[in-house]
Amino acid sequence: MSDDIGWKPVWEINLNFLRASVGFSLGWLMWQAYSPEWFYFGFVSVLCWIGGAKRLIQALWGLMRLLLRKRKLSRYRRQGTTPKADKLAQENDLRARGIIE
Repeated sequence: MSDDIGWKPVWEINLNFLRASVGFSLGWLMWQAYSPEWFYFGFVSVLCWIGGAKRLIQALWGLMRLLLRKRKLSRYRRQGTTPKADKLAQENDLRARGIIE
């Protein structure tokens, strides 16, 4: 296991935060254009806020998962040394033990 988390989750979290801020900003702009004659701007504004809130929750959830994974990996690393692979059995070792002829 590597301690490196990689770039993919970081990019996903940052893009979700960016999309949330765009959704909230667009919702605010639509709300400023809202008037009784243009009541659809209010409806679109609420939809943008809902979309922004959804993306914000996704970003926070992804950030929490990332931090919990990092904690789990560090707790695993504190348990002991890094695992090492066993050496492969050579043909003469297999013959000496009677596994092959």
